[in-house]
Amino acid sequence: TGLGKKIHPSFNTFDYHKIPRDHDLILRLAHIIKRRETAINVLEFLKADKNTLFNVLKVLEGQEQVADNSKYSIRKLISKIGIANAKRVLILKGYDLKKYQEIIMDNDCTSLACLALNGTDLITTNVVKEGIDVRHILNRLLDEVMKDPEKNKFEILLPLARQIKTEL
Repeated sequence: TGLGKKIHPSFNTFDYHKIPRDHDLILRLAHIIKRRETAINVLEFLKADKNTLFNVLKVLEGQEQVADNSKYSIRKLISKIGIANAKRVLILKGYDLKKYQEIIMDNDCTSLACLALNGTDLITTNVVKEGIDVRHILNRLLDEVMKDPEKNKFEILLPLARQIKTEL
């Protein structure tokens, strides 16, 4: 109808025929608004709630971060922007959701909370004393587990944590 062009000048450049017909508002907004600055301006102009603005910005951030459709890239994406927003990014990128669904169904580890080893374990097993090293080691362990979910076992992660500590 051309109404969007009258609402905000940013709408002048949009191809409305390519907008996903999904009922997911975040997905549709992220498809329309390609840049962070534009998203902030348009969504504030439209008086969108903070949750909508936050999620649209996360999806835009995720579009820049996802490298390919590998399970490792998808796990990293889920870790960074969350399960729902990762799905939105994959849809916008035109990727097949089969690998995403497998990751969800297999309950693959995508956060520090689901690692088989935690900071307390690192301290009590004398791998490291309290401090910033705990966070560095846990992040490296998470990355290893996202590459290979079979490594998410205490007996595998503990020696790996000792090895990472020697590299720090």
